[in-house]
Amino acid sequence: MLQVPRNRDREAVARKEPEMNQAAMEQAMAEFFRQFAAQMAMGLGHATQRAIGYEDGKNMRNFLDLVEIDFVERGLDARHWGEELRRYLRGDALGYWLYLRRTSAPLTDWEYLRQQFCARFCNVTTERMKVMMAENVWRYDHTAYSSRFAAIVAQGVSMAPDLLVGYYLANLPDEIYREVTRGGTRKFADWQDAAAALAATAAPWKDSCEERLRFQRDLEDAKRRWAQGPNPIPVSPDWSKKLPGREEKENAEGPDLGENQQPLAIQSHAGTTLLIEEGHASKRDHRSELHSGAGMRETIGHAV
Repeated sequence: MLQVPRNRDREAVARKEPEMNQAAMEQAMAEFFRQFAAQMAMGLGHATQRAIGYEDGKNMRNFLDLVEIDFVERGLDARHWGEELRRYLRGDALGYWLYLRRTSAPLTDWEYLRQQFCARFCNVTTERMKVMMAENVWRYDHTAYSSRFAAIVAQGVSMAPDLLVGYYLANLPDEIYREVTRGGTRKFADWQDAAAALAATAAPWKDSCEERLRFQRDLEDAKRRWAQGPNPIPVSPDWSKKLPGREEKENAEGPDLGENQQPLAIQSHAGTTLLIEEGHASKRDHRSELHSGAGMRETIGHAV
């Protein structure tokens, strides 16, 4: 019996390996194109690329906003958003999605699905949202006002767009409200549209208001100064030395006073006192002389 050389066996195996590899490759390519075609038919051409992370329910409203943006950018049909949502959920959020599916909730109705998730995972109730919106008072900064309102909306349950527009405009000053709504004739699709109109209106209004406040403060300061009277002018202790007449006198007499020399006012007072005392002394001497003369005349008279 002839034996086939081993090298011939190797050649036969070598001829079969490319055929097997080619068949496997064709099968894999066919499966890939079949999956790709199915994805394209559902609008999931980029399903393998995740634009956002997973969500467990702690930040549901912002998460749903990001999911909507991602679905729109991918060109996904809105009817498939509910089914596709499960790929982004985990934990309690995924468990709630499965509950909705078991209870035959309309997963093709995205608005309904969004409301259900917000009602389940958004902790701020409608009444609490209204209180928070009431506390969002106007402080002359449209950016801060809109940011605070957006934070409230993100934390609370879903509201109809027209209600959010009404609450957004409610706390604006009357002048700005009339300007933004053009006297009540302009309507807005949502509160973001109203915020854009406010930004276009409030920016120049803020500059004008700040200028007006500056003038008001200036007038108030003027009234206060007038009510208080003229302010005392601080005077240096050496102000008299700087007067022209005093300087000339000091130059003539010398700036320094001697140890025994007194100021002019004291010297004048002392001189006046001395003159008065000398006058009294003169009067006393005169009276003494008169008495002495009278005594001498009496003595002479007796002698005669």
